[in-house]
Formats: sequence, structure tokens, C-alpha cells
Amino acid sequence: MRIATSSVRSIRKRLPEVLRWLAARKPDIVALQKISVSEAAFPTQALEDSGYHSAAFGPICQSDYGVAVLSRRGLPKPEVRFRGPPCPEANGARLLTVDIGEIRFSSVYAPYGNPRKYGNKKAIDTRVAWLECLRAHVREEGYAQRPSLLCGDFNVLPDGRRPRPGSAYSQREQQELARLCELGLVDLYRQAHPDGKDGFNFGFQWLEGGTSRLHLVLGSKTMADRLRDAWVDLDYRTEAAPVVVDLDGVTI
Repeated sequence: MRIATSSVRSIRKRLPEVLRWLAARKPDIVALQKISVSEAAFPTQALEDSGYHSAAFGPICQSDYGVAVLSRRGLPKPEVRFRGPPCPEANGARLLTVDIGEIRFSSVYAPYGNPRKYGNKKAIDTRVAWLECLRAHVREEGYAQRPSLLCGDFNVLPDGRRPRPGSAYSQREQQELARLCELGLVDLYRQAHPDGKDGFNFGFQWLEGGTSRLHLVLGSKTMADRLRDAWVDLDYRTEAAPVVVDLDGVTI
């Protein structure tokens, strides 16, 4: 089974590119972020014609962009379970969780927090509060105790990267991501590349100590045990490059 996650920055504007990518890579289940379109206007039929079922959670405020999940024809259609963590700090279309057969699959887009408008501290506070809500939701719903995958843009500098002083990133959200993983989730890219290969996929600019890796695929142990490979698809990058994970022996 092939899992992929991609930040598309408007599915309508980039639909031809997305369809070419789907045809080339043939992922089985896909998480999309920044769809930037209402559910009514989501290109459901075009994706269906290309061999993919879909479920979308369109933007509901000016500060988010919406998320979606695709499943390849032949697999069960995505059955929506959760549209966002149930807490006030998690407003907006930033989490869509579906069941695809036995697999619980989530598309995640954690807030950046708009530091230009609100300042770095407010941006960090917003992101940390949202990640706390996500962690509480994942714990309460037992994601780690079943075959689960959380995929998308977590907006956290992982792997202990040192945020630049005065930036809109901090160790606080790194710690919150670590607490989320402590529930029983595994960073599948890092498991595939324990040697420290950066796996950068966003921005393509050098930061202090390395490049950014904001987009992650987190899997429960059931999924991590089936990991074959994980890679960043630089051939199909726009603002960000897709992250692809290949799993062996997964049945739905």
C-alpha cells in the first residue's frame, strides 16, 4: 500500500498537476491540505473519473484552507469520523479523519498562526494550543491502539532542529509533537531513515542546522511494523513536495 500527503495550495488551480501526480505515483490513500475550496466546489467528479473516491472539509474561516482525503477506486470510500478536534482552540478545517476499511486516516494542517499579523508569540501559542487539542483527541479516541495514520503539515520543525531566535517556531511545539508521538505514533520517514537524512520538503531554503521537514506521516505501531520505505517526491514539488510512504502486508 502506498500512502501520500501533499499540500496543494488550491485544488482547483492545481488539479491538472494533482491528477498527473496521482497517475504517476498511484498512491492508495492520500491526504491533501490547503485545498482552498468549499466542499460543494471540490472536484469530486474529476477525481472519481481519475480513479479516486474523496472526502473534503472545506475552509470555514479566513485563517484556514481546508483538508481532504482520497482513496483509490477498489478500496472502500472514506467514511468521515471527525471534522476537527472537539475543542474551541481547534476551530477551522484543519483535521479530517476518515475510516477506510480498518484504517483510520487523517489529513492534518496545523496552524502557522500568521506571525506577521499577530506576532511570533501569538503564532506559537496558537499552534501549541491546536496541537494540544489534537493530542487530547488522539488519546481519547485511541488512534494508537488501531491501524492509524496521521498525515500532513504539522508546522513543527522536527528532529530537534534549533529554531532561530525570534522566529515563529519554538521548542514548545517540538515538545508537543513529541508528546503526541509518545501516545504510540511513529514518524515513518524518520523510521525509514534513522541515519538522520533530513527529508526536507518545504521551502527549500536552508535553516540553522538543516532544512525544514514540516510535513509528516505518523503511524500507529501496527502501521510502522509494515513500513518498507518513505521518501520525499521532489519531482512533483510546488510550494511543498509530497511525502510518500510504502507499506507491506496491509489489508483493508
